[in-house]
Amino acid sequence: FYTVQALNAMMPGRFAEDLYFRYGSQDQFTLFSLVYKPFLAAFGIADGNLILTVFGQGLWVTGLFYLARGMFRDRTMALVAVTAAIVLPGNLDLLRSGEPILTPRLFAEAFTLYAMGSMLRGRPVRALILLCLSIVIHPLMTLPGLAVLFMYEAIKRPVLWLAGALAVIATLVLAACGVQPFSRLFISFDPAWLAIVR
Repeated sequence: FYTVQALNAMMPGRFAEDLYFRYGSQDQFTLFSLVYKPFLAAFGIADGNLILTVFGQGLWVTGLFYLARGMFRDRTMALVAVTAAIVLPGNLDLLRSGEPILTPRLFAEAFTLYAMGSMLRGRPVRALILLCLSIVIHPLMTLPGLAVLFMYEAIKRPVLWLAGALAVIATLVLAACGVQPFSRLFISFDPAWLAIVR
């Protein structure tokens, strides 16, 4: 999907009639194609994909290690935690971390891992900047990191609960006004389409 989205950005109109793009793809919620497009142009589809996949996996593993070092000050324990996170199987394939293929999730997870490591080191501004970078790559994968950072800081600064309440109200107002992507909060599948999806 993301390769075709990057190709669509490289060749405007080429895929305009494709059903995937006709009504708007998920590409409208990420800047990933803007980064992916130059790699495709410079290295071709196979090599561009491979380079970004290897880079993304490396970024994810180093982000995981950075978080583990923030949790476990002992280097050996951090390595054990990283190894366990990579080797131990997850029960839900849909929620697997560190995807083995090139998607924006891989980079958003990596930046979120770095943000959580920064948070644990007492650097909330750096954590917020990393999460802002992550959210333009994959908003849904960044939301849990934002929630954790908010809770972590709000426990120390109760005034942030008011800011959080205002953010929720602003989100609901934007959704009610039809501002994308917030307006999607009120969208539901019609029964026929939900049956097809299931």
